[in-house]
Amino acid sequence: MRAAFVKAVIDAPGLTKDVEFAIRAAAKAHIKTGVPIITHSFVGNKSSLELIRIFKEEGVDLARTVIGHVGDTDDISFIEQILKTGAFIGLDRFGLDIYLPLEKRTKTLIELIKRGWIDQILLSHDYCPTIDWYPHEEVVKLVPNWSMTLIFEKVIPTLRSEGITEEQINKILIENPKKLFIR
Repeated sequence: MRAAFVKAVIDAPGLTKDVEFAIRAAAKAHIKTGVPIITHSFVGNKSSLELIRIFKEEGVDLARTVIGHVGDTDDISFIEQILKTGAFIGLDRFGLDIYLPLEKRTKTLIELIKRGWIDQILLSHDYCPTIDWYPHEEVVKLVPNWSMTLIFEKVIPTLRSEGITEEQINKILIENPKKLFIR
C-alpha cells in the first residue's frame, strides 16, 4: 500500500518553527515517493506563498502541488501569483460562504478560466459529512449551502450559463486531477 499524496499545512498563525519543519518533511516525502503534495493554506495572511517558497527551496516540482483553499479569496492578482509558479490551485471550499460567498467564488473561477488558467484549477467543496466540534444543527445554520453535491447542482449549471463549455468543465473535473495524480 502506498500513499496517494502528502499533506502540508499552514494556517492563520503563519510559519512557525514546527510548521516549517512539517512542510519541509512533506517536501522530502514528495521527492522520495513522487506523490503530489496537497496543502491547506490560509489566504488571509497569504501563507500559501510561504509554502511555495519552501517547496522551491526543497526542490519540489510545483506542478505536482495543490495550494489549497485559494478559493477563499477573489483577489485575482494574488491567485495569479500562485498560478505563475506552476502549482495547481484548489478552489475547494464551495459552499463555505462564511469565507467567501458562492457567487464570488463562481465569478472568480470564471474569470480565471477566461484568463487562461484552466490547466491549473481543481474544484472541491472540502465537505465534511460530520463535524464533531459543532452540533449538526449549528453547521447547517452557519453554512446552509455546504454539501457534497453543490458543485454539480449549482456551480456547473452557472458555468454553463456563463458560456463555459463541456470540454472546459471536463478539463477541470477530469483531466486536471488525472494530470496531478498520474505520472
